[in-house]
Amino acid sequence: MPKTFKDHEKYSKNPYLDTKGIKTGFKNTSIRVGAAVTLSSGEMPAGTLDVSRISKIDTEDFIKVYTRELYDWLELGKTSQRVLTYIFQNLPKDTDKINVTVYELMGNIGKTKSTIFAALKELLEKKIIAKSTSSDCYFINPGYIFNGSRVNFIKRLEKK
Repeated sequence: MPKTFKDHEKYSKNPYLDTKGIKTGFKNTSIRVGAAVTLSSGEMPAGTLDVSRISKIDTEDFIKVYTRELYDWLELGKTSQRVLTYIFQNLPKDTDKINVTVYELMGNIGKTKSTIFAALKELLEKKIIAKSTSSDCYFINPGYIFNGSRVNFIKRLEKK
């Protein structure tokens, strides 16, 4: 096991993208077909049909946290939990990476450089993040957290 943050391997691709480990399923949705109504007059034009599906959605920002590894998170040190929370709050939608500097973390969390590196090392060891070959870029493990639809993300990867 690497002794320091610098000793951890860097990756050009996300090492956690084993799509076989992500459970997916199918959902059937019934759609009603009815005649379209002109909203201004309330009339239905002849020969017009409207197919629609109305879904209730959550308008608040959220991130998916998967319970499979929840106990690992509960065992994280306090600073590692704060770094992970910062990642949650700033993780771009529908991507597997985040760009964040140690100085950005220091400013937002209020800890020293060595403490931030220790927290990042812990997140690396728990396989929640992985270092990228790009500077200040980390891959996130979509088996733990994801902001968006993992299924759509996987479909895009499979097309490549």
